[in-house]
Amino acid sequence: MLRYFLGALAVSAAFAAGPVYELSGRIQPKARAYVSLFGANSPYSAETFVYPGAEFHFKKLQPGAYTVAIFMRGRGEARKTVEVGPGTSDRHRRVSLNLELKDSDFVFARGRTACR
Repeated sequence: MLRYFLGALAVSAAFAAGPVYELSGRIQPKARAYVSLFGANSPYSAETFVYPGAEFHFKKLQPGAYTVAIFMRGRGEARKTVEVGPGTSDRHRRVSLNLELKDSDFVFARGRTACR
């Protein structure tokens, strides 16, 4: 009986969590970069490294607003805000970005000195 109750509780918790989404994108111009993702309305942060021409991916995201921060050595940091949820995703709950960055999008960011 206890096993049944715990199993039912786990299943109901999974459905209560709601759908999760994936955010992916490409950066133009092609360059090595650190891509960070921050939750705008809830605590979330993740970071990944992107090689020239490669895509970045962030998975298991709750719906909401996120800030994408792109750091490129020698150029600084650019930020874009993106909405992740049913209004911006495809039927597979994926949001795709093509970030075409100009020099005016970048602000010199102190504290980072090199891309690994």
